Amino acid sequence: MADKDLIFLILGVTAGFLAATVLFYVIVAKFVYFIFPDDSAESYAGASGLKQMLQPFALYFKRHGSSSFVKQNVETFSRRLQQAGEFWGGLDAYEILSAKISLGMLAFLLILFFCLSAGLMPLLTLVCSIMAGIMLYVYPSAALDSQAQERQRRFMRQLPAALDILRVAAEAGLDLFSSINYLNRIYVPGPVKEEMSLFQKDITFGKSTAEALNAIADRIDLQEARSVFGSLAQSIEMGTSISEMLCVTSQEMRKKMSLHAQEEAQKATVKISFPLLLLILPGVFIVLLGPIVYKLTHSINM
Repeated sequence: MADKDLIFLILGVTAGFLAATVLFYVIVAKFVYFIFPDDSAESYAGASGLKQMLQPFALYFKRHGSSSFVKQNVETFSRRLQQAGEFWGGLDAYEILSAKISLGMLAFLLILFFCLSAGLMPLLTLVCSIMAGIMLYVYPSAALDSQAQERQRRFMRQLPAALDILRVAAEAGLDLFSSINYLNRIYVPGPVKEEMSLFQKDITFGKSTAEALNAIADRIDLQEARSVFGSLAQSIEMGTSISEMLCVTSQEMRKKMSLHAQEEAQKATVKISFPLLLLILPGVFIVLLGPIVYKLTHSINM
C-alpha cells in the first residue's frame, strides 16, 4: 500500500472514531433524564450545545460532588468565574470541571487510536497520548485564568474614567445609586459596566450600599479595587462628600497607571534583547558574512 493511501486510511479511521465517540456522548446526554430522575436536568433544555454535551458529567458532579477533589476544583472555578465573567457560553464551575475531564479523556483516546493506527512504537504512543490528555485537561482552567486576568486589567483601565463620571454626577446633586444608573446608561460596555449592573441588582435585592460595593471588590479581587471601593463605602457610611474622594482616587489611579506604563517601557529594552541576540543578529551575520566565508573556502580549495 502506498504511503498516500495509508495516510488517507489513518485519517478516515480516526475521523470515524471521533464521530463515533461524539455520537456515543450525545446518546448518553439524551438518556441523562433516566440516569438523573430529578428535575435538575431540565435546566439544560434551552442551553447551548457545549453545555448540553457536558450535561452528564456536570449533573453527576452536582449530585455526587462530596469528594475533596470536586469541592476544591468547584470552589476555585467559582472564584475565578466571578473575576472572569461569562466563560465559554456561560459554563458554571461544575461544567468547567466536566470540560477538563471530557477533553482530557477524548484527547487521550483520540491520539492513542491515531498513533496505534500509524504503527508507532508503544512507548511513543503512550507518551503522546498522555501528553495530549494532560494538555487538554489543563486547557479549560488555563483559559479561565487568562480570561479572569484580562478582565481584571480591563476593569482597572476603565475604572478611572468611570470614577470621573460618578464624580460629575455627584457634583450635579445625584446620589450614588442614581449616579451609577447614569453611568450604566452612557458608559462603554465592559467589566465596569457589568459590575455596576450587578451593584444595582444587589441594592434591589436588599443589600446595603457598603455591602454591594465590597461585593464588587471581592469579585474583582485586586488590592487597588478593594482600596477604591472600600474608601467609597467608608465615605458613604461617614456621610462625607464622595465627589472629592472620587476626584483624588481617580487622579491617584492615573498616576499609578502612568508609573506602571513607564516601568513596562523600561523593561521593554531588556525583553527585546533576548530575541534580538538569539534570532535577529544570527540571521544578519549569516547574510553579511556568508558570501565572504563562501569565497574564502572556495579560494582555499583552489
